[in-house]
Amino acid sequence: MKLVYLRLTNALDNLFLQRFSLFSTLCAIILLFIVAFLNFYGFLEPIEARIHDARFVLRNQFMESAPSLFSHPRVKTRSDEVVMVQITDDCLQQFGKWPWKRDYFAALVESIHDAGARVIGFDVSFFDSDLNHPVSDREFSEALSRAGNVVLASELSRRTSLNVNSEGGFELPSMDDISLGQVRIQENRALPAFAEVARNHGFVNIDLSGSDGVVRKIPLAKTSDTAIHQSLALRLYSEFAGADAIKILDEDRIQVLDQLLPFWRREQKPSFFEKRGHSSIDTPMFSSLLYLNFLDFSTAGPFPTESVKDVLQKKVDPAFFRDKIVLIGFNAEGGILDKKLTPFGIIPGVEIQATAVANLLHQTFLYRNSNAEVLSLLLLVTFISLGLNLKLSFRNALASQILLICILHLISLLLFSKFLWLMDVTPLALQIVLLFFITRLLMVTLSLRRKMLHLETLNLLANQLFTVLDQDNLCKRIFEVFEEYTKAQSGVLLITDPNSDQVEYSSFGKVDDEFMIEISRPEFRESLNQWWKQGFVLSSLSDIQKSFGTFLNHYSNGDLLFVPLVFKDQAYGAIILQKDSFSEFLQEMDTNFYATLGRIIVAAMENARLYRLATVDGLTGLFVRSFLDVQIQKEFLRAVRYGGQVAYLMTDIDHFKQFNDTYGHAVGDKVLRLASDQIKKSIRETDIAARYGGEELCVILPNTGKDGAMMIAERIRQNIAAIEYPYEGKVLKITTSIGVSSYPDNKPADVPAFMKEADHALYIAKESGRNQVRFFSKRKAGEE
Repeated sequence: MKLVYLRLTNALDNLFLQRFSLFSTLCAIILLFIVAFLNFYGFLEPIEARIHDARFVLRNQFMESAPSLFSHPRVKTRSDEVVMVQITDDCLQQFGKWPWKRDYFAALVESIHDAGARVIGFDVSFFDSDLNHPVSDREFSEALSRAGNVVLASELSRRTSLNVNSEGGFELPSMDDISLGQVRIQENRALPAFAEVARNHGFVNIDLSGSDGVVRKIPLAKTSDTAIHQSLALRLYSEFAGADAIKILDEDRIQVLDQLLPFWRREQKPSFFEKRGHSSIDTPMFSSLLYLNFLDFSTAGPFPTESVKDVLQKKVDPAFFRDKIVLIGFNAEGGILDKKLTPFGIIPGVEIQATAVANLLHQTFLYRNSNAEVLSLLLLVTFISLGLNLKLSFRNALASQILLICILHLISLLLFSKFLWLMDVTPLALQIVLLFFITRLLMVTLSLRRKMLHLETLNLLANQLFTVLDQDNLCKRIFEVFEEYTKAQSGVLLITDPNSDQVEYSSFGKVDDEFMIEISRPEFRESLNQWWKQGFVLSSLSDIQKSFGTFLNHYSNGDLLFVPLVFKDQAYGAIILQKDSFSEFLQEMDTNFYATLGRIIVAAMENARLYRLATVDGLTGLFVRSFLDVQIQKEFLRAVRYGGQVAYLMTDIDHFKQFNDTYGHAVGDKVLRLASDQIKKSIRETDIAARYGGEELCVILPNTGKDGAMMIAERIRQNIAAIEYPYEGKVLKITTSIGVSSYPDNKPADVPAFMKEADHALYIAKESGRNQVRFFSKRKAGEE
């Protein structure tokens, strides 16, 4: 299990470091599902509800300033078909405290009916008889009968009955069952004397199950065992528009003029805060609701309103009621307090019924997006937000996320105002905010991780480069580093001498000859100096056109990458890399990493140069005598301690003094260099060749016995003998004599004795005719 965990963490870590964009995308998708989960289970509903309320106020403000953008042709801030008659505090003072005698309502119905109202609706309940004034009940019943267009209010309630067992007794619920039996819906109607003569009846229940008590949705129908009960608003609309205008298929499938109403099912988004504390016996009664499209503040008068007092005192023009839907209800502090909290503030309950009727008349109920639509929007917003976060700097990314949230709110307001579409912006805004902080946290973490890895890599590279003391091998290793990190196909290393115009070139891969000629020109070096002065760290060809011009485009194969090498604030050289394109590399590269790598390369080159000055002979390119003394002591003691082998060759160029005396010291130096080059070509990488002094050259052969030493010595002799040096019409021939000693063949006591044996063998070779190899033998040495 631990191994699986380690593999998983390593895989994630590699994904994080090497494919950060993909890792960020996976994190964003995970965050998307978390936000979708919070949205689906209603955790975000309280915030979304506040935003929904604010849209009403903003819509009406923008409708005045930009009606073409923020107005819907069917949405008006004042209704022309629905009017209200309210029972106000003045009415209570005029006609007495509540409840009133029913003859007042009889007179009210007759006045409104005689004025030509199409339908009259009461948001007042008449469940009980007036025992003190039975005559007034009769008068009200007669008025309802004569009018024939009055819809009375009813109220739905749930009735719970205990189950009956097979023995005929009641079945009590168990301790684990929180239900109390069968729950049935019943409709409480007005007195039969009123209900039988009224045109119809409809329930006035309003959904108040939200956690904040704000009315935003309303039910229009409720299915019971016996029937589909209709709301007062739906009954009034049916009476006004005709029965054919409505087709009720189910409580959440109602067609108005062949258009399905946009019902919102509570199961689509069960609010966590609303659901807590609700058991099966007190869950909300209505599961299918419609979002009301409130018109305006109650004080602004979305519905023309008169008081009962003015109607009964004949102060209202009959034209006020003609061909209208008239709703009668409370708007008083005394008596029955029927006030509801809405997005526009506190309004009378009767105004909510009027709003529902107006929404039915103009089909302006609001449609709220489904969870699938929210998920689609979340996916779109996630990729837009993630792209901005990954591409922009912190400040620009922050500004872009704020702007994106503002744009979403503006779009939601436009959809709400223009298309009656409720778009959930809380999950979208939450996703943007969380994604911004998580992405920034990941980017900071990535930066720290990369810096740590870069430090580790730089430390490793420094150790590797500083241990390479041969300049050719060092250049080779430098190219390997850049080939690994930049995927370059070829390149050139330039090292300049600040005290002269000399430039050393090293290359890897396939570099065109024309390109080498071009970068060897003095003009190119001048361009390099201009580029160095500008302080660039890493530049592609397109970035340095001002310094180099366009002439490199003809000679470069693809794109070029210039890496400056600086030593003590002065130009030391440059590495020019070739590849098809470096654009992707430049986007992901760390400038500080390559600046530090450049300094490490310069230090390693200087270290190799100083090492060469200290250990390598300037004329022959072989190691100096002091280095030889250290190395032969080390190798001899190692062979003695571990029972190994070591051989030593001493060579001398035959007749070297004649080259100097006859042709001059310049020719003698050339002969010495040619012989030294052949020695280096003839030995192995582990062997050490040095200049002992004058024309005497020597070689240490670690882990080599007599036979191997004689073979290498003979190879050196033959390669030198093959040299033909043309000079002033002549061909000069070079030969050498070589003496060989080997441990443990001769068992020398110490290093001086070991070296003396080879020197003695060299003497024998010269005495024997030169241009030959001789091995030291104690027997032959005794004969000598």
